[in-house]
Amino acid sequence: MLQLTVRVTRPTEAVFLQRRPLAALLSRAEREETVRLNVAPLQPTVKLSPDEAAPYLAQVAELVTVARPGALFPPPKPMQELLAFLGRPRPRAGPPVVEVHRASGLPVARMLSRLLAHQVAVREFLASHRAKATRASVSYHVALAATALPPVSHTTARLMGREGRRTRLQVVHDAVLPDGTPRRLTVQLTQAQGRPFPVDRRDQAEVPESIARALADVAANAELGEVWPALEHSDGVVVHEVERGQLGPLVSSHVAGPEAPGAFAEALGALVRAAGGAVLSLVLERAGESVRAASCVDPWGRLPALSEALAARRVIAFRERRLLCTPGLEDAVKALAKGCIVRAR
Repeated sequence: MLQLTVRVTRPTEAVFLQRRPLAALLSRAEREETVRLNVAPLQPTVKLSPDEAAPYLAQVAELVTVARPGALFPPPKPMQELLAFLGRPRPRAGPPVVEVHRASGLPVARMLSRLLAHQVAVREFLASHRAKATRASVSYHVALAATALPPVSHTTARLMGREGRRTRLQVVHDAVLPDGTPRRLTVQLTQAQGRPFPVDRRDQAEVPESIARALADVAANAELGEVWPALEHSDGVVVHEVERGQLGPLVSSHVAGPEAPGAFAEALGALVRAAGGAVLSLVLERAGESVRAASCVDPWGRLPALSEALAARRVIAFRERRLLCTPGLEDAVKALAKGCIVRAR
């Protein structure tokens, strides 16, 4: 257990310090609060100078393009927009300095939080002056107002079908973790009892706050199997399948990360340090009734843990890691990560 004293002057930044959402507490706080947080201490970060940041950001953007993640992963376009703005000089603020988390190899979430807060202020200013924001504008502020950045935490739901009194929904939670890792949690569920989720004409459903909070927890820290007890305790919800897609970590010659545990992680880190370049992971975890067989194609991870109750329901887990690398590393990474899909283009 870690005890921290948080001086709440910027709630949007303080919220990143804890595992579970404390947004309501933080928004009301006007003095120091002592909060007991069930989290491990954050790994250290490194600040890249403008000369270091430019090639690093270009490297990450290239690998995100190579990744071509599907619908089970966070969309790549907002991530690329974030990288572009992190490298863009702000008026009267000097050259940009990029803070990178050593464990994830990615820009920390508080940099995104600051951009989002600034974006809200600019949009309000433009709206008050009836001005239109355009992404192609040479103005930093106007272009930022028109840019779709990734959300720190966002939950949506879509109606998939109805069978009598049963409603089938797909719930998606997108998040950027404190260390900068983008994740998407996709849940297939049905609701047969209780108050149904409100659905609009476009088949978009309103997600109850309790479910959004539970998904945020699982997306950030918990085992995939914890979605079932978190969602099935009320409202007649039955979970059928859960998928969690993640971009990262990034192993890069531009960021000297800590020695990661495990033979594969150590070998990959040594390879990148010796040859230069970078390797980005694309990790997908699935657990559900439609998974045919348990499988872990990931030399850097393990299968999600499932309870005996879920095993009795024939819920099976699957995990896969794909590796995207700079061209000069492709052959070496393929030799190291046998069984994994490795791409450089």
